[in-house]
Amino acid sequence: METVGDNGSIVTNYQYEKNTHSDSQFLKETVESMEKTEEPTVLITDGAYSVRDNTNAAAEKNIDLVTTDLTGREAKDIAADFEFTEDGKKVIHCSAGNPPKSCNYINQTGQCRISFPKNKCENCPHRDQCNPKLFNRTSMVFLSKKSFDRAKTQRKMKTEKYKELSRIRNGVETIPSILRRKYQIDHMPVRGLLPTKLRFGIKLAALNFKKLFGYLNSVGQCALILQIS
Repeated sequence: METVGDNGSIVTNYQYEKNTHSDSQFLKETVESMEKTEEPTVLITDGAYSVRDNTNAAAEKNIDLVTTDLTGREAKDIAADFEFTEDGKKVIHCSAGNPPKSCNYINQTGQCRISFPKNKCENCPHRDQCNPKLFNRTSMVFLSKKSFDRAKTQRKMKTEKYKELSRIRNGVETIPSILRRKYQIDHMPVRGLLPTKLRFGIKLAALNFKKLFGYLNSVGQCALILQIS
């Protein structure tokens, strides 16, 4: 985990496990270990960490979990305009603001079977986007809270703020590259989880000291320039 500020960045935490440990599990453990703060914290990750349970757990600790990519199939944009109950088992209204005639939650798929009066969908400007199934008196749409959440995230990813956060996330990619090229983390002279974890931690400390010396050097140069001026 790298903490980024106006004056640079520093590695503030790391996890070291066997490669059977999933990305989602790494993030879950990180969020659980973090304290809830009054000011919101932004945690930026890539798409491998975009799990709804992690997002909800982060929100409980006032953490805004930002994933710069999403895995899997893209959701329909119109899904973001529906409104669900908090548990995701009922739709309150559709994208046009119409309440459903009935709504049934399907446990096997996690979707809601949403029924509307046929005339509501026939004359709706969003009909082509929702693509409802039309019957004699009713129309039907299948939608899940997961698709709703994904569609909202997709919209966020198109904003300038989100793009700026993505650029910060891309900067983190330099850390593994530096650790491999300069600190040779792929060639440890020891074996076993604990010995290699200790070596890995020492190499991260060396990287942080390098960052610190670089920062102090740049501050010293600025002070010298100001003094000369």
